Amino acid sequence: MAGYNTATEAEKRTVDEKKLLRVMGVGMLVATAVIFVFALLGERVPTAFVYVAIVIMGVDCAAIIYLANTKCKK
Repeated sequence: MAGYNTATEAEKRTVDEKKLLRVMGVGMLVATAVIFVFALLGERVPTAFVYVAIVIMGVDCAAIIYLANTKCKK
């Protein structure tokens, strides 16, 4: 996504922009939800939740990268 705006017109034609934006939007929604839960809990965050959140964020990032590089191509 970061390189999309700097890509040439030829490179931009190989990407389905609507799919890319949807993948990035859903991925950022998941990350935002995890951060929001942290904000709600404040200092009362259980240690187990921290580990689960790390896994969720890692899987989310991996899924975004995979989908952006495979499914979002025309």
